[in-house]
Amino acid sequence: MSNHDRINLPRRRFIEIAAGTAAVASGLLPALAHAADLPHLSATDPTAKSLGYNPETKNVPSSKYANHRPTQECGNCNLYTGAAGAEWGPCQIFPGKAVHARGWCSAYVAKT
Repeated sequence: MSNHDRINLPRRRFIEIAAGTAAVASGLLPALAHAADLPHLSATDPTAKSLGYNPETKNVPSSKYANHRPTQECGNCNLYTGAAGAEWGPCQIFPGKAVHARGWCSAYVAKT
């Protein structure tokens, strides 16, 4: 074995381990919950209530949330991770729950 081969051995081992890990992980991904499988967030959920979540942005009381704009929806929020066009999707603020794409909460951050 040449000196060159000894230097590259750790790199080769890393690539082998990384490839094996990726193969195992890809087999586990289908077992993870899909957005459609998540329970829908209720406006009565304690965290949802504290953030003023409403499943319909048009129903958000402007008297209570002066910064709310009718064009602000979960579907165009930076924290929403649901698929484009989906009715419900995950949100980083409410882990394990799906929010309505036309909903709104006070944590809204416009997508850039």
